[in-house]
Amino acid sequence: MSGSEAWVVGYYGDCSFATGKAATLVAHWNGTAWANASVIPTFTSVSSSSNPVITGSPVTYTATVTPTPTVTLTPNGGTVVFYDNGSVISSCSPKALDSGSATCSVSLIETAKAPSAPTMRSPTAPVQLASSTVVSWSGSSGVAKYEVRYQRAAYNGGFGAWEYPAGWQALPASTSTVTATGLVQGYDYCYAVRATDQAGNSSPWTPSRCTARALDDRALSASTGWQRVTGSRWWNSTATTTTTVGARLTRSGVQLDRVGIVATTCNHCGSVAVYVGATKIGTISLYATTTHYQRLLLLPRFSLRTGTVTIKVLSSGKAVQIDGLLSTRT
Repeated sequence: MSGSEAWVVGYYGDCSFATGKAATLVAHWNGTAWANASVIPTFTSVSSSSNPVITGSPVTYTATVTPTPTVTLTPNGGTVVFYDNGSVISSCSPKALDSGSATCSVSLIETAKAPSAPTMRSPTAPVQLASSTVVSWSGSSGVAKYEVRYQRAAYNGGFGAWEYPAGWQALPASTSTVTATGLVQGYDYCYAVRATDQAGNSSPWTPSRCTARALDDRALSASTGWQRVTGSRWWNSTATTTTTVGARLTRSGVQLDRVGIVATTCNHCGSVAVYVGATKIGTISLYATTTHYQRLLLLPRFSLRTGTVTIKVLSSGKAVQIDGLLSTRT
């Protein structure tokens, strides 16, 4: 081989050093005029000063070009040019072969790469009665800690700023759930999670997962024809009941994009219509073959609006037991 032809002898592709990512190091010979030259099979070895490499930390990579073990010939003359992802490493290129090999050590700072965002798993129910909820997620790789935040909105207002409880800001990588307590009636709660690695790189926050706690029946204004009752079978041990057609329960100033009721269903129960302002959102039948208390009955989502929610009885002489109001704005 004569002239200045070059042929690749280096390993070409990603060199992975978990948990970091090595740069691609490529070497080739710039041939010199060798009389009666023979092609000598070679291989390139690549080593790292630390393994695994933590993203963002200094690291030295060494590439060595040598003949394969079965070859007895030794390259005579010639140089090696080292490349880092297609760019010549000028500090050690070109480099003459020395006893059939050439080595180049270079200190590189790995480009910071944040971990991927976790995947939110819960809460899953859009509405609930309980004063607590489980927030859960599935993690991403290379995580040192998780952080959880939340924001909330009252039934008659918008969402406040994100809040960052101290106990949720340095959760171990083995953690995948927290329990949120103290949920207030009539509030929406939205939660998000992010991951941070050992070098301090943080993922984006996950999309929010939200749930809303119901508003008790005692928070509703009643027209004539209703009776306030108590008993352990109902949520918060209270309900508002009637058999009068046209009887109404109302709550003013609600900001919402979904509405429903907490009610009893039974084989002698009636039906109601639900309005926001003058707009009828839908009809809810309370009929069931067997009696069930504290049923959460939601109507389909609609565009966000503000208005008075009205529950109007459509049936006559049939039981209507209202246990609470459901509204969301998420």
